[in-house]
Amino acid sequence: MALDEGAKRSALRMLPHPVFLVGCAFEGNCHVFVGTWLTQVSFKPPLVAFGCRKDSGSHEMIRKSRVFSINILDPTQTDVAKAFLRSPTFHGNKANGYEFTTNGGGAPLLKAAAAVLECQVVQESEGGDHRVFIGEVLAAESRREGRSLTLEDTGLQYGG
Repeated sequence: MALDEGAKRSALRMLPHPVFLVGCAFEGNCHVFVGTWLTQVSFKPPLVAFGCRKDSGSHEMIRKSRVFSINILDPTQTDVAKAFLRSPTFHGNKANGYEFTTNGGGAPLLKAAAAVLECQVVQESEGGDHRVFIGEVLAAESRREGRSLTLEDTGLQYGG
């Protein structure tokens, strides 16, 4: 039986996807990009996994630095996510006009984010055109309660 590409795309787009920002840094260079695949994989130790396109510069930054940040957005922050669909421009402590800080690992932590996680890569796995990075959460800050931004909230589509 052959794979029906239309049915595959339609079915896979039904999966829920969070929309968040990943920060990374290596040798003084920072980058922030939109992610749409993230899950917690362990409670003890606290581990999260996300997929990163192998053909991106961020992929190599994370592989070399072994650190990344997850900036969790809330449903009112579609504009923040969309601002990072293009490569960020950094001016001082702002990326695409949004203020950020850095802590121990150096990966950007957006001040506007509802919550942030600082992670250290403990494992990675091949995933076709993406690599799955598993990171141990070393630090976390929850700035407000509520649910996180999803792909459905944004009106965008990804995957399939």
